[in-house]
Amino acid sequence: MQFTVSRKQFAQALSFIPSVVEKKTALPVLSHCLLKTAGDKVTIVGTDLDIVISEECHAETQTEGSLCVPGGLLHDIVKRLDGYDRLSFSYEDQLFLRCGRSEFRLPVLPAEEFPDVSQLPFITHFNVNPIALKRLIDEARLCMIDDVQNVMLNSIFLHTAGVENGLYGVSTDLHQLALSKMSLDDKLDLPSGLIVGRKAIMEIRRLLDDNAKQVTLGVSNARIQCDIITDDLTVMFTARLVDGIYPEYVKVVESMPSVPIVFNRLSLQNALERMTVIVDLKSKGITLNFTSNLLTMTASSMDSGFGKEELEIKFESVPFTIQVNAFYLLSMVKQIDAEQIELYADNPHEAMHIKPLGFMYPHYMIMPLVE
Repeated sequence: MQFTVSRKQFAQALSFIPSVVEKKTALPVLSHCLLKTAGDKVTIVGTDLDIVISEECHAETQTEGSLCVPGGLLHDIVKRLDGYDRLSFSYEDQLFLRCGRSEFRLPVLPAEEFPDVSQLPFITHFNVNPIALKRLIDEARLCMIDDVQNVMLNSIFLHTAGVENGLYGVSTDLHQLALSKMSLDDKLDLPSGLIVGRKAIMEIRRLLDDNAKQVTLGVSNARIQCDIITDDLTVMFTARLVDGIYPEYVKVVESMPSVPIVFNRLSLQNALERMTVIVDLKSKGITLNFTSNLLTMTASSMDSGFGKEELEIKFESVPFTIQVNAFYLLSMVKQIDAEQIELYADNPHEAMHIKPLGFMYPHYMIMPLVE
């Protein structure tokens, strides 16, 4: 193996290594990435067996070949060679990396030891708009729990519904829920949906930040694949799907009250940010009292005292009071990109719904706190 490559492109392709390859593992090869040269391309592959990322960039190949090199070590060296334009690699019992007056010799393993990462045939594959997919993930991931033991709720559920050409994304921790929708050019049929784990979702989202020009999603019986083309790289990401049945949520969303309460989004956000300084950090509760065209927010704690905010709103109905998690509500309000938002609630025992004025998505829900 012998090739020369742009340091900038190679460093960009290696950037996935720290989050995918295993640092401590019973299988030493899982701490390595696979390097393959063929034609005018070099391909870097990393896996933890659940996730596989393969990135391809342009190279000047003198001798084709493949081998495994410690992924974290290679990433750390290349990252610190900032200021150089080209990297030269050659295999001479060890992998030599030369750049300017710098030379490194890296241990290798045979390419045959690297796990088989070939994919099952797709059930379906479809093109998506990169910007729309980023927005779907950002809006829908808000309510994933950060708990590796509960993989079902530490994920996003992607599915289709009805006759509309759209892909839905939802997350919930059973106390709050986030729902978003992305339009598609063609009708897509995913009858049972896809449950995609947190690590996979976060990696896809990060890859979309690299000036993605074209994105294709593919689905097999057990895995999801995301192919991304940028100006400099071709990326293939694949991850094992979470096995199980996602909690039923549609009926809860459809139970939304019919009369909206309208807020200026920024005014509500600013008031909530001030009130979160006061709320009790154990209960995280804030009390919302709705009367004619007025919202009064109150919070108190033994350590921080008492706080009250009043906001003008559009509300003409029966007054009521509800208590919710202030931090849940604040994160949802901050995620909505609209001047005005609608809040749907009419009693202290049912879920509160939050969404942009005049639009259905993103659609957020919070269950009330019970004293």
